[in-house]
Amino acid sequence: MRAALQSTSAVAATAPGNCGGDFYCDANQVCGVHCAEIDLMEANVHAFKAVAHTSRDGDGVGNGLGGGSRAFSSAEYGPGASKIDTRRPFRVHTSFADGRMGTTLEQEGRTIGPFAMAPPSYVRRLAAAFASGFAIVASYWSSDDMWWLSRGPCAVEDQDRCGTTVRFSDIALCTGDVLCP
Repeated sequence: MRAALQSTSAVAATAPGNCGGDFYCDANQVCGVHCAEIDLMEANVHAFKAVAHTSRDGDGVGNGLGGGSRAFSSAEYGPGASKIDTRRPFRVHTSFADGRMGTTLEQEGRTIGPFAMAPPSYVRRLAAAFASGFAIVASYWSSDDMWWLSRGPCAVEDQDRCGTTVRFSDIALCTGDVLCP
């Protein structure tokens, strides 16, 4: 399973793609339309990644735990983990400061991060998309081909082991260099 909260370029999807009339776009051209995308969170109970994508860079640049990324360990993030116990709610903070993008996970005073998502050279390539605005997209789905997230912490052949429910709440956009309350 994969729960995601992402932002995609708001102006790129000016006409419906090939997903039943949806105006969705992303860097992998899922509905037939390319656009810049920032995956604020792609996660399940064992894996977490944050990834930035220019409009035609489906792989993007990111970090976290899973799919080859190791910004932290499964001892720190997962069911019963020491910092983020995924059996309970936690916060995801993504910041854009000094030309960098970074993510911090927080739960009951314990944190992971900030860990870098994308360096300034990559963020500069997203400048036009930032200037035109982004739309927030939430999704939840599964596939037998989720190696890009689950490889490492999750067994690809047993996706249900990686969580079956998700709840997004208290979504906030904040300015400045401090974490949202």
